[in-house]
Amino acid sequence: MSFIFVANSMVYYGLSLNVGSLGGSIYLNSFLSGLVEMPSYAFAQFSVEFFGRKRTLIFLNAIAGTGCLLSAFVTVRASQFKRLHL
Repeated sequence: MSFIFVANSMVYYGLSLNVGSLGGSIYLNSFLSGLVEMPSYAFAQFSVEFFGRKRTLIFLNAIAGTGCLLSAFVTVRASQFKRLHL
């Protein structure tokens, strides 16, 4: 259990602190990152109460791992997003 806590913390802080290297405004990226976290806390709390800690942990870690793995294979050219400046 402590290994999962350490691994999740390292991935979370690695992704959170790496927001500055994303394209676009660092302030908008930080705001959107925080905005996504709010519903996730409510969902996690509901899931733990309804499904239990073990199933919720497995499910959410599988989703997070899949997202991290898929992001390694997605390449986007900057020229495709020149029209999307906010």
